[in-house]
Amino acid sequence: DPILMFFISGAVFTMTGFRAVFDQPFSKVWWLWLASLGIMLSCANAVKFVGLFVILLAGVFTIWQLWDMLGDLSKSLVYIFKHFMARAMCLIALPVAMHMVFF
Repeated sequence: DPILMFFISGAVFTMTGFRAVFDQPFSKVWWLWLASLGIMLSCANAVKFVGLFVILLAGVFTIWQLWDMLGDLSKSLVYIFKHFMARAMCLIALPVAMHMVFF
């Protein structure tokens, strides 16, 4: 369980770091935090399926951010789609690929 706690704490830490660079979209730092979050989520889920709870937390966080962007009428739909695809790539595709490599 200490390994699980390490990856859950790492996922929460990287989610907080990603939130801190929210105003710098698509920068190198932004991509680093987002990819790190995907890696931590994958590792937390690989240790035990209890890691799904931190995936649920990250999912709610992501939906909240995207919903907030969707409500901002100054942002175009293309911009929101780019954010959606970046998150889908780093928070869905990357963890699934890592899980397939692990097992």
